[in-house]
Amino acid sequence: MSKLQNRFSWMFWSGFYLSLGSFGLLGCNRLPDLIATGSKTSEAATASPPPANMLCETPGYLAKVTTLQGQPHLTFGPKPDANTLTDAAPVAMTENDDGSRTYSISKDSTTYARFYLDGTCLTQVVAADSTVSVEEVGKTSPVDPPDESVASSSLEQPDQYQQGYDLGYKEGFQSGETFRREKRENTPELAFPADSASGNESYDRGYREGFYDGFAGGYDSFISQEPNQNNLAMSCAGTIVNKFDFTAYYTRESGFNRIDLKPHQSSQTLTANLSYDRKDDKNHEVWRGNIAQMEDVTLTHLSTKDPKPGDEVSVSYDNGLGKANCR
Repeated sequence: MSKLQNRFSWMFWSGFYLSLGSFGLLGCNRLPDLIATGSKTSEAATASPPPANMLCETPGYLAKVTTLQGQPHLTFGPKPDANTLTDAAPVAMTENDDGSRTYSISKDSTTYARFYLDGTCLTQVVAADSTVSVEEVGKTSPVDPPDESVASSSLEQPDQYQQGYDLGYKEGFQSGETFRREKRENTPELAFPADSASGNESYDRGYREGFYDGFAGGYDSFISQEPNQNNLAMSCAGTIVNKFDFTAYYTRESGFNRIDLKPHQSSQTLTANLSYDRKDDKNHEVWRGNIAQMEDVTLTHLSTKDPKPGDEVSVSYDNGLGKANCR
């Protein structure tokens, strides 16, 4: 071998070993950083990951994670019923560097349940402005996996979200009014019925969201019986696109309960009994009825405050729209 070849070989292997030494130093420098952040590197390397079906029990809350056909579901809430989130999906799952798993679901706020390898767990509820309303540490225990055959038949049912939402809103609205009338706090989780689950995921999600929305509407719109206003009664007269004259009737006790329509080309009076339906996207109360179980009539109170003389309403009937002031 020539001197030039020997020199090249020496330079190559020297560079190779220096590279290995640098790599080793970099690796050693990273280890204290991992330990400083609280990652359980040795435990993560030897322990099995948390099971797919488990319960986190803290002093005040329960968080249960179950897996249906590969999709994690999260049930969370205060003890004993844990009904703030009921079998909610979809749930995001994050595999953490220390071997733990974090499950989360976001709506108005984000709910987290983190399961550690040592059998401990952490629950958090964080609002959109990063305010933490719940943060508790607890113990983990396994739970039985759900019946996949029941889950499969539930998933094959038609989408019943709107049906569940409508019923939930109606019952939530009534509960909200009751809580406000009894001067109780605005706590829909205490009013939510624990036996509302039907087995249809879409229906149950709609019912839960409808109940909470309805409770808020009922709690906010409840009309307290103020002195000298118990017998308030008004009528609101107007015209619908030169086809109908109408008069809507309001009482403090029953709200907008009736509307009479008189066609311009007939002496007949058409009457529809109204009932409260919901609030629209402008927070206006909407009341609905129909004529002879056929043509729908919709009245909207164009104010976000309690009805009073001088308020305006809009009435929709037979593809026409009219407005009136109440007196």
